[in-house]
Amino acid sequence: MHVVDAHDQILGTVLLVRKDYFVIRQELGMFQLVALPRVAINGVIGGMVFLNLTPGEVVLYGRTLERRERSSTEPIKTRGARPALVPQTT
Repeated sequence: MHVVDAHDQILGTVLLVRKDYFVIRQELGMFQLVALPRVAINGVIGGMVFLNLTPGEVVLYGRTLERRERSSTEPIKTRGARPALVPQTT
């Protein structure tokens, strides 16, 4: 879903929605992840989320999330789930 600010500019896209906040990938200006309170939503129409905040207010009220950089030597963590063979019943 695209996020539109109070000046009708597309800010970015929605990544995660929780009960009290949502996370967007901000693509206007700086490329970063921002968590905004749900009260910032003015309305939703189709695939667009309209905010009642200007880009300056997004900087004030939003919380920038830090991206953790993974080094090339750090292994990728898996959940430990292993595929299992299920006997075929006929």
